[in-house]
Amino acid sequence: MRKSYILFIFILGAWLALTCFVDFLAVPTVFRQVSSRTEAGNIGMIIFSAVNYIELVAIVLMMVCAFVFRAQVKWKKAFFATLVSLFILVVIYNTHMTPQVRQQTLLMREYEESSELYQKAEMKHHFYHSLYKKTD
Repeated sequence: MRKSYILFIFILGAWLALTCFVDFLAVPTVFRQVSSRTEAGNIGMIIFSAVNYIELVAIVLMMVCAFVFRAQVKWKKAFFATLVSLFILVVIYNTHMTPQVRQQTLLMREYEESSELYQKAEMKHHFYHSLYKKTD
């Protein structure tokens, strides 16, 4: 039981550290240092897709650990509701939000900036990108 609690805390800390590293250091550095916005966008999409999969593994492992030490949890409903909410959010990242950002980015590259299709793709891209940042 104690090992599962320690593993839970370790995974939670590693997840937070990874998120902070990617959001505040890696991606901003890529966009500052890479001369091509397209190339920086490609790197960003690769990084966020990889992080989303790591987050999925992390939340599943955390849920398994939490199940093991569930008897020691004082506020079971709140604790497990939080874990389930995180799981749902990570699944949405993996199955909808990240693919939408990628798809709209690729659409924007197909059209000229002045076209109506570009503007629609840009609006949708901005919506998902903004939502992604807020939920992150």
